Amino acid sequence: MTFQSFYTVLEQKLTGIVPDIELKYKAEIAYEINRLKKEMNAVILGHNYMEPALYHSICDYTGDSLELSRIARDTNADIIVFCGVRFMAETAKILNPQKIVLVPSEQAGCSVAASITAADVRELKKRFPGVPVVTYVNTYADVKAESDGVLVTRREVEIVNALGLHARSMRYLESVAAGLQRHDLDGQPVAPVAPEHVHHAIMEVFRRRQSRTKEDLRPRVLPRLMAAIEASGMAPQEYAQKMRTQDEVWNAVLDEAAAQLAAKAARREALSRAFQASGLSMEAFAEMYGMDPAEVQRTLA
Repeated sequence: MTFQSFYTVLEQKLTGIVPDIELKYKAEIAYEINRLKKEMNAVILGHNYMEPALYHSICDYTGDSLELSRIARDTNADIIVFCGVRFMAETAKILNPQKIVLVPSEQAGCSVAASITAADVRELKKRFPGVPVVTYVNTYADVKAESDGVLVTRREVEIVNALGLHARSMRYLESVAAGLQRHDLDGQPVAPVAPEHVHHAIMEVFRRRQSRTKEDLRPRVLPRLMAAIEASGMAPQEYAQKMRTQDEVWNAVLDEAAAQLAAKAARREALSRAFQASGLSMEAFAEMYGMDPAEVQRTLA
């Protein structure tokens, strides 16, 4: 294609959008870029935010950042020129480690991507050990490297799924299972973990540990499960009904915990009635029944 025919096509697209003098100047640059592109077996990716003259004259593919990186992954070109900001070129390089990836301007930055650094991620992981860190794809490569996972969408359902996928740390699960106080990024306390989350964390920890040993771990998990039931504020049977799953082994553990708590509550009620009827002091009552006074006090508390 001659320069004149190239310019005519571009003029038809951009008349009234780009001033004639600018269009002629940029058309000359674009024509030379296209020549070099063929000579060097390069592909040019144009982000939607590009200025119009070059966007419509040099790009082999146009679109958003992730779409373009995926396109680049399948190209046979030796060189990828990503006309966008730096994190876009970095993503293309991650997906195409064997190719040369160029970004036209070293100053092409993004204030949103720059709002978090790799050092910030390390600090957050230090402050909240075991908590999975998932970052959005529009971050710099060093931030991605410090993260447990990278999201490629803003849709909430995928964010939730990604968090579930990466919440594999036993330290994280243990902290949820223990019902530890949660904090926001400023270290301020926030709403406690829901009883359902605590329950399923206990169940997941039990499953993982049971899968690695022949020892029956049910007697060990019962006290923790009973404590979770008491902390939930629900009656044992109500809790058992709400938390029941299709896992019959775990349902049996849940039923046993609920039964032990019900029996404990019945003993407490019977002891309280006997104590009230005796008219004795706690020490005398404990001595009469051969019980430890401290145990009586704990039971009646």
